[in-house]
Amino acid sequence: MSVVHEQMHQRTSQQQQIGQDFQHMGTVLREQKEPPAIARKPQNTQRALDRCFVSC
Repeated sequence: MSVVHEQMHQRTSQQQQIGQDFQHMGTVLREQKEPPAIARKPQNTQRALDRCFVSC
């Protein structure tokens, strides 16, 4: 395996891990009976998520 291919593989794994983290965060938020302050402000949450997805 070439160095470039190795780096590409690592980057793909990181992106998959980020996706799993997002799914986990969503599950945690749904399970919490009392939502955190940011969850009570859907606009702020959505804006933050948009910013993250743009930068990813």
